[in-house]
Amino acid sequence: MIIFAKNLPRDLQPVPESWSAVKSPKGYMDSSLFVKWLNESFIPNCGRSRPDLLIMDNLKAHLTPEATDVARTNQVELFCLSPHSTHLLKLLDVRILHLLKGNLAKVSQRLCFQSLQRSATPAHQVCLEHAVTV
Repeated sequence: MIIFAKNLPRDLQPVPESWSAVKSPKGYMDSSLFVKWLNESFIPNCGRSRPDLLIMDNLKAHLTPEATDVARTNQVELFCLSPHSTHLLKLLDVRILHLLKGNLAKVSQRLCFQSLQRSATPAHQVCLEHAVTV
């Protein structure tokens, strides 16, 4: 999901089917966009095996009755990280998540570049060139 402030750009190129371009008043995630993301991006990409776990921060947009209902209906467990707990999670971040992030980055880069070679829309290509650095 790409979120723009106020209006979608007039010259927005077509984006891949798995993407969505949306707008919000300030260009940030809000509760309605989070529910839209849950329904249109996260849940469709979950496997058949349930329940699934979504680990997230404590952004108010994530903590709404509607988001909770959507998650419950689709057997998605929502887990919010405790605020101000970074000092407690540092060891987890340094040891385990660092390795996970590194491996995910490698896989993402490989998949992105494979995707670019196959069929890239101009918007897709520009976003990937700015997001993925080798």
